[in-house]
Amino acid sequence: MAFYSAIRPSDAIIGFMIVTIALVAASFASNVVHVILTQGVLYAIGGAMLYSPPIFYFDEWFIARKGLAFGIMWAGTGASGLVLQ
Repeated sequence: MAFYSAIRPSDAIIGFMIVTIALVAASFASNVVHVILTQGVLYAIGGAMLYSPPIFYFDEWFIARKGLAFGIMWAGTGASGLVLQ
């Protein structure tokens, strides 16, 4: 488990850089294929790398009220998606 704890922070940083690069590259896209590759593929990979560490941390941090913690996290994810759309 110590191996995963050492990797997670760097994964989030790398994921953030990939997401940022994908969005900047998508703004310079000249056709639909470029948009699909940048926002559809590259952003998805970076987003998964950026979003997965908090899920692993929640599993370690919350023992007694783990279901409540995950429920609040997923509700916040859905509410922020609704508000930002």
